[in-house]
Amino acid sequence: MKSSSSTSAIADIKARLSIVDIIQGFVSLKKSGKNYIGLCPFHDDNNPSMHVNDEKGFFHCFSCGAGGDVFGFLMRYSNIGFREALKELAAKAGVRLPAPRPRTKSARKKEAAAGRFFEINSLVSSFYSQNLLASRKNSAQAREYLESRGVTSKVIKEFKLGFVPDSWDALMKFASRNSIGIGELEELGLVVARESGSGHYDRFRNRIIFPINEITGRICGFGGRILGEDGPGQPKYMNSPESPVFDKKNVLYGLYHSKNEIGRKRKAVLVEGYMDFIKLYANGIRNVVATLGTAFTNEHARLLRRFCQEVVIVYDGDAAGIRSAVRAGEILLEQGISSSICRIPDGLDPDDYLGLHGPESLGELIEDAVDVSDFIIDDTFTRYREKKISSGESIRFLADMVSKIKDPVRRAEAVSRATGVFGIRESEFLSLVKSPDPGKNRGSLAPVALVPEKSIHEREIVRILLKFPGLLSAEKIENIEKHFENGDLKVILKRVGEGEFTEISSLMSSFEEIEMQQLLSELIFSSDDLIDETTSEKILNDCVRELELRDIAFKRNEVIDRIRKQRDSSDKSLERELVEKYRDLVSMEKAIRGTVS
Repeated sequence: MKSSSSTSAIADIKARLSIVDIIQGFVSLKKSGKNYIGLCPFHDDNNPSMHVNDEKGFFHCFSCGAGGDVFGFLMRYSNIGFREALKELAAKAGVRLPAPRPRTKSARKKEAAAGRFFEINSLVSSFYSQNLLASRKNSAQAREYLESRGVTSKVIKEFKLGFVPDSWDALMKFASRNSIGIGELEELGLVVARESGSGHYDRFRNRIIFPINEITGRICGFGGRILGEDGPGQPKYMNSPESPVFDKKNVLYGLYHSKNEIGRKRKAVLVEGYMDFIKLYANGIRNVVATLGTAFTNEHARLLRRFCQEVVIVYDGDAAGIRSAVRAGEILLEQGISSSICRIPDGLDPDDYLGLHGPESLGELIEDAVDVSDFIIDDTFTRYREKKISSGESIRFLADMVSKIKDPVRRAEAVSRATGVFGIRESEFLSLVKSPDPGKNRGSLAPVALVPEKSIHEREIVRILLKFPGLLSAEKIENIEKHFENGDLKVILKRVGEGEFTEISSLMSSFEEIEMQQLLSELIFSSDDLIDETTSEKILNDCVRELELRDIAFKRNEVIDRIRKQRDSSDKSLERELVEKYRDLVSMEKAIRGTVS
């Protein structure tokens, strides 16, 4: 939640700016009834599907689902955070933003240190770039290697590729000339202290250098590819170690360069290493990112979710690459991101395939990528058929995979396919599937209920209350909250119940997350067909009743299971207690059903 001063500034900005005027600065709009319509910039739109309501102050695309207020639009279009959008729109509106809270001395010191480290990385990157272009023998060999891999001088310049000569102290000499301390280089992992004796040596000596940018473009670390064959104890690829400005689990190589194209296409192509990224990017596949040759993490998935809702995984085609792709796919499933896996034939990596078959052929493979759940089911069945894993292991593995799918439609499809392939009953398979955690991954738009119908009733309750908030008291809304399983809908219901937001626009502004604004805009636009308050109240009561009945049915089934397990026990008092509890639940169910008029 935002501070009162920030909320006031947001309201002031919205009062002064027309969302139609702002969006028309990027997209042509045409009046259509009470709304304006235009081509949606967030997907390849041929038929105007984006609607903008100037009175309510928000937009919604009925094709791709993008939606939100004026802040949400600018955040999506420019791929910036809420704070950046706030500053930009405040400047347009002539609104003075409240002064930021005074930072502590330690915070100021930490920020100054980070600034210094970024400055050093920038200087060192320039030094590495100069070395690549130098006339010495090693530098020429590095350029020849890059040329043999199809890396042009234009690409070298765009990505600031560099080279560290086969010298123990070239960087330290450069640092000395530029007032950079050895301690600073060591903290950034650019030099390493010698194990025997005093002194340091260059970590990346005799390596081609790939500067790593964080999301705003600052160089936070480096990757290095050894020139020639990797010797004993020398890995082919090496990254900077963790430092005050570099955390590899939070950084994707190339995202700074490709974020706009990813945002435009709403889809990212995920590869494993620097060379794969550079080759795909240079060959026209501009919505690509790489994982620095390391494992894909939840943090990576959350970072990508800021820009897209679909990821195609294009890892090496060998067994190790497929295993890594499956692990990445499971993480994306858990984060509610639609994902698919592109299988490169003949065990090739994307770079090699590109060299042999060209960008058009690779583009076709990417377009034909298989949905990650289908891929995992097929791969698991193949391993079972080859007797690499047992039937029980296969089914448990797939049940665990299905547990991670948040979208109820995709979840149901995966259950149907897995049970069909292995020839087991859906009820048996579902008994192994864990219910998703409703509080987890709330950034995702995908409903998390195991039973899709339950989310439908939750959605209808929120939709009606957004149009007619006076139909339920705050106390009644608080009671309904406990029946909600969808985390996003529950948050919106809670804020409606708190009654702090008298206008829809202020409720929208209370969410900085693009995904929440998107969900809210869809609910608000769809509530326009709710005209009659009396009819809406009846639908609302029916939906609340359905949630209560489903909760009772769930509890009743739990009690039945416990009674069955208890029958072989000598403790008959507990069995009687459970039977009584079951009867109480049946009575409650009858009472609720009896309220239907």
